[in-house]
Amino acid sequence: MTVRVQFVGSGDSFGSGGRFQTCILVDGPGRRFTIDFGTSSLIALTQQVLDLIVTPYPARHTWQTHPTALRVDVAGTVVAYTGDGEWTAELARLGQGADLLIAESYFYSKPVKWHLNYPEFRAHKDDFGAKRIILTHMSREMLAHVQEVPEECAEDGLVVDVNP
Repeated sequence: MTVRVQFVGSGDSFGSGGRFQTCILVDGPGRRFTIDFGTSSLIALTQQVLDLIVTPYPARHTWQTHPTALRVDVAGTVVAYTGDGEWTAELARLGQGADLLIAESYFYSKPVKWHLNYPEFRAHKDDFGAKRIILTHMSREMLAHVQEVPEECAEDGLVVDVNP
């Protein structure tokens, strides 16, 4: 049984020497995962490994985090992720026609700067235009209300099949 380890990126966080940030892809029987996943890892994976198109969208979060929401097209199936950030019109564009939108829902009712909470998500749910939505990045307050919301909510270990 062979396990394949690929150094997709081997650089530091500054891209010294023109290298991608560290990203190590491990393939084993029935398993594929990464160890470390620097900011440039999706770009490196796109160039070296995966047949996908990654489209970044600006997100509104603290500037130090270089906030980005992502739309990824994998062989005609689109998965979009809001990442950390408060509501913007860019997030609506991100989700248009996505087969799966993974959206942050940090708090159930409490507004927190730089984050999407459940009331804000609900107010704009139809603006996303996604076929399926799963909420993630949930605080204790949001987790206490998961049974009350009609949307799917992620939990550790959840695996979903996404069809176009």
